[in-house]
Amino acid sequence: MKKLIVCFLIAFAVKANCQNIVHFSLHSHNEIQDGQAGITYTVKATYDAVKGTALRIKDTVQKYGVKWNMQLESNFILACIKHDSAYFKSNDFIQSMESHSLIEVDPHNHINLSPGVNYNPYNYADVAHLLDSCGLSPRTNVGGFLYKASDWTYTTHENWMNWKNGLAGNSFPSYTWTPTTLWGGGTPGHVDDYNGFGVWRPAGTTTLTFGQNNSSNLINIGNGCEKWSIEDSTNITGLVARITPYINYCYSAPTTTATYYAASATMNFRGFLGTAIVDSVSKFIRLMNNFKTAGKLTWELMSETRSNWLALHPNPNDYFVTRCKSIALGVNEEDVMEKGFSVYPNPASDILSIYSVASIEKLLLFDYTGKHIKTINLNFENSQLDISYLPSGIYFIGTQGKYIKIIKE
Repeated sequence: MKKLIVCFLIAFAVKANCQNIVHFSLHSHNEIQDGQAGITYTVKATYDAVKGTALRIKDTVQKYGVKWNMQLESNFILACIKHDSAYFKSNDFIQSMESHSLIEVDPHNHINLSPGVNYNPYNYADVAHLLDSCGLSPRTNVGGFLYKASDWTYTTHENWMNWKNGLAGNSFPSYTWTPTTLWGGGTPGHVDDYNGFGVWRPAGTTTLTFGQNNSSNLINIGNGCEKWSIEDSTNITGLVARITPYINYCYSAPTTTATYYAASATMNFRGFLGTAIVDSVSKFIRLMNNFKTAGKLTWELMSETRSNWLALHPNPNDYFVTRCKSIALGVNEEDVMEKGFSVYPNPASDILSIYSVASIEKLLLFDYTGKHIKTINLNFENSQLDISYLPSGIYFIGTQGKYIKIIKE
């Protein structure tokens, strides 16, 4: 059973009102590999279906004030140009997205020069140029990249360390693109992504050096932790349950002058063909907005995160980075998924913290004989239960046949 250790109420050891708002954004990709799954955006019926779903998600984004970085690969941009003239009519997809104050359209790229269904002759500069040719102002956000040199197949195009000096296009060699902001440092198959919070300037192309700061390099915005992705079949309550302890950790963690927790969740256009994706995204946003209401989260576009960081930290030597695997939490993830709630610490001597998913409104506390001791009313936030008055021993907490054994020290 996977266990995560406690870091709760740590603020009291440092300062009484230790509160860090998480700067959160919603991202989306389409992929060259979508063709491998039989999704061809140049087919108008497919394009229209994806476009229709994206427009419905835009309405949800507008309703709830969410910030969305839409990161487009060359195959979808070319479909926009074919079917919509891209930016030159008022109802064109790219225009309707880019002109919205809550949405940024950015390039996303995985160049692949090998023949086959995933062949892609466009590098990041080419994709940025395709967007520019659609009428957009120059794009400067990197929507995902391979951060380790050991994963590169095309070093000339994939070496993000050199992009600060300008990247010449592969298909458009006369065009040079110079980004300002990195995001989404990953690996093939996402088996060893650099999952973390913060804003820093990565120093190198290994796992160790990527998390170090080099004042001369591009700014990188943390993408948060693994599997924060929204698909048609995603258990949204479970997804938010996995995110929640991290939001609470960030909020209560020690604060320094450099503290800046930035993170995101992602969607993929191939999921936009599913029947439940709009409902899934809407539910995710509604649940995450509970954190916004509680003052623990704010929605930001990547350009806003960069601007806000630089306003606070004009010195390029300033940085903040916390990798997810280094964060110790107090939630038993399997209990959350199986029972809908978790308790921590366990054993406990005085205060027991309870995390529950939104569907649970109350829990019952029993002693080892089955005697009912207390009913705990819950909300979306963590609740606390004072057990200092109870004798040491074994107790059970739960509801509807789903119970967790707790030990009072």
